[in-house]
Amino acid sequence: MILTKDKEIRREPVEIEALRRVKARYICLSAGRMRGDEQAACLLHHWMTIDSLVINKRAPLLVTVTRTHVQWLDGGAWRVAKRKR
Repeated sequence: MILTKDKEIRREPVEIEALRRVKARYICLSAGRMRGDEQAACLLHHWMTIDSLVINKRAPLLVTVTRTHVQWLDGGAWRVAKRKR
């Protein structure tokens, strides 16, 4: 599993294809301008949703996490995940 703040990877078709080819589970914290403690709080807030996606979706899996929601790339479309509590 890859956890990163590099949100540009998810916009580059070549990089998306590379992640798919190696069957990566890529999770990007894309909420900008957050201090370290805010980043940790955001991930903890959404952790049950992230965990559910990782468990229930096959690799490759591309996930982005923002302050308000979690989404994953389903084919060519980004889908918002239902929040798990």
